[in-house]
Amino acid sequence: MATAEEQRAILEIAEGCRGAVIVELGARGGEDEPWIRAAFEREGPAHYVMVEPDMRNAQIILDVPQGTSRTRRLVLGAVASRSEEH
Repeated sequence: MATAEEQRAILEIAEGCRGAVIVELGARGGEDEPWIRAAFEREGPAHYVMVEPDMRNAQIILDVPQGTSRTRRLVLGAVASRSEEH
C-alpha cells in the first residue's frame, strides 16, 4: 500500500498525463489501483497493468468484480531474478 508521500508524488506526475499506461510492479492485491487509475483518467481511460509474482495475490486481483479486460491486465511474474525472502 502506498504511503501518503508516495501518493502525492504519483498524483503530481499524473497532472500532465493523457492516455496513460500505468504499470504497477509488485501489485500485491491491487489495493492501490482505484486511486492511481483515477489520478490518470482525467483525460480518458487509462490502461492499467499489474505485475505480481505471488499467485495468491494475483488471485485477489482476478477475483474482484471487474476481473481483467482490455484496459486492466495482470502479468503473473517478477521483476527480479531472485527473491530477498530468507
